[in-house]
Amino acid sequence: MTELEMFVKLPQLDEEYHKTDLGYVPTLSVIDNILVQYVVYWIDMDTHEILRLHFTANTPEEAIKEAYEGCISAHLI
Repeated sequence: MTELEMFVKLPQLDEEYHKTDLGYVPTLSVIDNILVQYVVYWIDMDTHEILRLHFTANTPEEAIKEAYEGCISAHLI
């Protein structure tokens, strides 16, 4: 499975980290400080609030893989 396919399978979550149809959506972003890193996190598109759940790595592919595996471990996928 490609990283894009993994990212598409990441669930939307509510404030209590339960899978939902409406809620916080997974987002991939770059953190451009001294070292460039990539992060997958969940954000509410209306309020722009961010859940504390996030996965950081050196490449976007690694960040997506970590998020996907984390969701599998939490039985969200």
